[in-house]
Amino acid sequence: MQISTALLLSDRLGEKAKRGEKLTQLEWGLRVLAGAYRRQKQIIEKEEKKNQKKFIQVEYDENYFGGEYDKVGKFLLVPEEHRDRICNYFTEKTGLDSIHIVHWSPDELVNENGDPIES
Repeated sequence: MQISTALLLSDRLGEKAKRGEKLTQLEWGLRVLAGAYRRQKQIIEKEEKKNQKKFIQVEYDENYFGGEYDKVGKFLLVPEEHRDRICNYFTEKTGLDSIHIVHWSPDELVNENGDPIES
């Protein structure tokens, strides 16, 4: 598979050379390597994104008992596989009653750093 990719690249570079761009063997080799590196990097990034663990971000405040809330509370990251038991997971991990949960949305997934995951 790598050979056919290199051949496709060499064909493309050959076309450019026919249009007036002259490449030394070194330049041609560097372009082939750079193209292969870019594609490999894209494949790795795509695979990492696919395998990335997803969480639901739960905002809570120990002083919150329901109603309006305009502060910024603390956050607990609940693994996506526990989406059907958010309240129980929250209580297990924090020792607090789920009444202290301010907000969470099962559709807004984040990574382990709390950064949104794009679909």
